Amino acid sequence: MSDDQNKWDKKIEISSEDLQTDAVAERVNYLTSAGAPQIFRSVGTPESSQYSGAGKIFQSSVFTLGLAGLAGGAAGALVTELVAQPDSTNPWYGNSAVVGTIIWLGIYAIVLGAFFSGWAGIEARSAAKFGRQLLRALPTLIAGAIAGGWIAQVIYSKMFSDVITNANNNASSESEFTNMVTSGLHLPRAIAFAIAGVGIGFGVGAAKRAWRPILNGVIGGAVGGFIGGYLFDYVGQWLNSGFWSRLIAFTLTGVMIGVATGLVEAATKQHWLEIVSGGMAGKQFIIYESKVSVGTSPSCGITLIKDPSMAPEHLMLATSGDGLAASPLTLNFPVLVNGVVISSHRLGDSDLIQIGSTILRYRSKDEAMPSMVNHGK
Repeated sequence: MSDDQNKWDKKIEISSEDLQTDAVAERVNYLTSAGAPQIFRSVGTPESSQYSGAGKIFQSSVFTLGLAGLAGGAAGALVTELVAQPDSTNPWYGNSAVVGTIIWLGIYAIVLGAFFSGWAGIEARSAAKFGRQLLRALPTLIAGAIAGGWIAQVIYSKMFSDVITNANNNASSESEFTNMVTSGLHLPRAIAFAIAGVGIGFGVGAAKRAWRPILNGVIGGAVGGFIGGYLFDYVGQWLNSGFWSRLIAFTLTGVMIGVATGLVEAATKQHWLEIVSGGMAGKQFIIYESKVSVGTSPSCGITLIKDPSMAPEHLMLATSGDGLAASPLTLNFPVLVNGVVISSHRLGDSDLIQIGSTILRYRSKDEAMPSMVNHGK
């Protein structure tokens, strides 16, 4: 038998009867419907992803900012000890309480704020993203840290003086004097840390060039700083160690600022993306700016973990009325919304966006919680 005959024998033959089977007809109908434009979109809760319940908590802004506060608070405490406390009996900055507080809280605030600002780069595993975010936030962080430290010290000094005066006038023994001073300083220290927290929150929020993250940061910084400052002396009394009490108290303050800011963000967010599948599945990105690019580049507003099927700058989200419009940034990398390739599409709540191998769900609080209208007769 010839080679040509062997090749012919290996070919698959399909008759007209084979093409008329039910299985082929069902497949053709499926492909036709999948390629058709979506006219109707189901209303209700979208199909949940694998991240729900406890898994969703670990990907929420409350948890991620709390984690950033934990890392930043600990790093800030250590850097502060190395720079501002190498010789506590003879500090290099002199004996000025105002200068000392500005240096102490300033260093701590800048390091903590750096972690909050650059955390998106850490999550995206991009050192370039971390550096870009940090450089963008550094001017406002420095300004907020210096202003917060100075105001905090001025107020704390006045309240400290009042506590000492009250203890001198009312204490009947040295131990009672010490107890009155220790107890009386909880509130002044809490207020001082709250003011410093406001400076940190302002610096981080201002770097995003939008008023809402500034407000969120200021509220979260004030609440978290107050709680951390109020507990500061309790930690010191429990550990009876200056270094460890400062380390734990500053770390706790960072966590409190992160958690408080995350809670405020969760309560006030209007538009956000949830990653349904992909390298960062479960992660949420709150959208503040009028235009946000999405891709693998560190220059994007939302940077995702590198994906060979995703462009460096893949998707643009732009304000459209009360919502957002999605459009591709390059013709070579398509964007699909609810399974359909789009050139531009006004997003609705729970729309699914696919870029590369990553699927994101757009969420809008305004659409998810419609207002009730009184239809009077």
